[in-house]
Amino acid sequence: MLHGVPCWYELASTDLTKSQAFYTALLDWHIADSGTPGMDYRVATLDGSMIAGFMTAAEGQPEAWGIYFATADCDATAAAAMVAGATTVVPPSDIPGTGRFSLLIDPQGAFFGLLQPLPGGTGGAFDQTKPGHGNWHELITQDPAAALAF
Repeated sequence: MLHGVPCWYELASTDLTKSQAFYTALLDWHIADSGTPGMDYRVATLDGSMIAGFMTAAEGQPEAWGIYFATADCDATAAAAMVAGATTVVPPSDIPGTGRFSLLIDPQGAFFGLLQPLPGGTGGAFDQTKPGHGNWHELITQDPAAALAF
C-alpha cells in the first residue's frame, strides 16, 4: 500500500436503487448489500474485485462521489491534515473487518476520506489496469496553489 494512493470510492445517493441500476448498466458492476448492520450500504464489484461503496446521502449532504486515500496510520494522517487546515467530519474510527478510516474536508472545501486497511489489505479500487476501476482524479478548485500546498 502506498501512502496517498486512491484506494476506495463511495457514492452518496438519495436513490440507491436508481444509482445501482445506472452503474450496473454503465460499468457492468455487480452491486450487493454489504451486510453492514444498521445501514443500507452496498458494495460494487467486478471480476471479484471490490470497487466502490454506495450509501444513502444524509439530510443536506450532496449526492456525490467521494474518494479515500490510503495511509499506514489513519490517526497520524488525520492529525496532520487538521494541522494543515482540514476539518474533521468523522474522526478516525474502526470499520470492523476493513480497517480504520476518517472523513475530512480540505481547506478549499473538498470532501475526502482516509483509509488504513487492516494488515495485508490494499484497498485496490484504484487500478488503471482493470476495467471498471478508478482511473483518473481531478480537483476543481478556485485556489490551486493553496490546494497544492495542503
